[in-house]
Amino acid sequence: MGIGVYNSVNVGILDNVLDMEVQSGSTYTSKFNHYSTGISVINYLLGTTASIDVSGNEIKHARNGIVAQFTAADIENNEIYDLNDRVIPPDPFCFPFCNDNPPSYGIRAINTEGGYILKENKVQLDLSQYSTSPNTNELIMGIVLENTLSANANASQVNCNKVEGTGIGLRFVGRHEPNTEVVKNSLKDHQLGFVLSNNGFIGNVDDNGNASDNRWDWITTGTNMRHTYADRSNGDLCSLHVRNVQPFPTYFNPIIDISADYTGANASAIFEWTNLNPSQNACNLPLRIKSGSNPQLPKNKIKVSSKQLIKKKSKDIVFAPDSAWRLNKQLLYWQLNNDSTLLTDSLWKNFSDSMKNTALGKALGKNNRAIGRAVHHIDRNVEDVSSIQKQWLKSDSLSKADLNTLNRIARLCPFYDGLGVYQARAILEQMGFSMVVNECELTKKRKSNQFLRLKYKASSEFAIYPNPANEVLHLSYEVEDNNFIKLDVIDLLGRTKTSSFLKKGSTHSIEVSELQPGLHLIRLMKGDQLLEIEKIMIE
Repeated sequence: MGIGVYNSVNVGILDNVLDMEVQSGSTYTSKFNHYSTGISVINYLLGTTASIDVSGNEIKHARNGIVAQFTAADIENNEIYDLNDRVIPPDPFCFPFCNDNPPSYGIRAINTEGGYILKENKVQLDLSQYSTSPNTNELIMGIVLENTLSANANASQVNCNKVEGTGIGLRFVGRHEPNTEVVKNSLKDHQLGFVLSNNGFIGNVDDNGNASDNRWDWITTGTNMRHTYADRSNGDLCSLHVRNVQPFPTYFNPIIDISADYTGANASAIFEWTNLNPSQNACNLPLRIKSGSNPQLPKNKIKVSSKQLIKKKSKDIVFAPDSAWRLNKQLLYWQLNNDSTLLTDSLWKNFSDSMKNTALGKALGKNNRAIGRAVHHIDRNVEDVSSIQKQWLKSDSLSKADLNTLNRIARLCPFYDGLGVYQARAILEQMGFSMVVNECELTKKRKSNQFLRLKYKASSEFAIYPNPANEVLHLSYEVEDNNFIKLDVIDLLGRTKTSSFLKKGSTHSIEVSELQPGLHLIRLMKGDQLLEIEKIMIE
């Protein structure tokens, strides 16, 4: 860790030079500090809006450049060079809590009460310094914005940044304000340029009616290079407004890719070629004026009602809709708890009242009554983490059992398992543990199967559907005579919940309605040989 700021307000992290692993030669060969983070800001426990200014810093050779969580922050004019892309071999003895081969982020901004300003930053990987190809590795990401939907309609802004040489350029995860600004960014030499992921939604991308003027400047080309991509997201809801000029400048003429995403469900974000004026955004002017402890972000011009924000059936929620809806509600309630004016606003009163008696309401001190053990696993996660958090704040130490519980919850998928996952991670990171990311949070590589197939079954195709499932799970897998193929369903504690042998045929079904909600593994074995393993979600 270079610089860590936790549960603080009005902090400036300015003009620092951080080299997380000084190289002995002219190329990037020493990559042993593979869990390093240059600057980390976590303000989950803060009871008020935080004002954090992260500006003018230079960070080299970090796994993660700048990571901000649960805060309002200006992240401007930072330069992040040559991210650590070392592939960490899997440890066969760490199942199921492995943290091998973590992703790498130039800038990652997660969950906010007041909005993020990401402006005029540079994330640049000099590919000539690498023996690998980080620009074709989707685990290496430039700038990532996650879950910034705001109860006070403050739209985050991602403007005038330059990203070069990462596998993904800009990535928007989860739900954001429909007027999120994404203007005048330069994307160069990526596998995927602009990505929506895990119900990614930012509305239409323009500059207040003018063109967005983002640049797609590709050097490397290939069959898997994409300017835009929707991963478990409805790309049809996001249009990038581009100037319709003749002849098209190369950087304003991105390849329009409307192919299916990795799950075969949704289209990519769409470019709209319209006769718009150039962007009026002036990159060298401040986007907001700081005034004491209450910096103000520009308000979203679109009036959004609470019913729209927490609506369960929404076109932008296509991935794990029930769990994602619950996560959105938890994030919004956490925001409201940090704003006493909004909390009592008539717009939010019914929603706030409905959340008081939940596990999160009790954890935030809005309900002192005794409530029974939560039924839904998302609420149970909040209960468990909140109890441990109280103990940690009292004694600044935790038992081994509590650490194991935090570790288990931190490694779950927040889009399936809720706010408690982010809470657990925040505590662990403040205790000095490395950042944890679940596989569900990643945009996966394009390959049919990550496990080598055995010769005797090379013609068998393995598929599981639906995923998530809640009653019956179907499998597609060819089973021949005298092939004794065992199917195991394993929970994340490594416990085998059910086992059965597949009968001859190519389609099979198993009941999963009695299983606890959450992430499980489906494993196919022939004797001691592993044939297939895949993750499923039970809802």
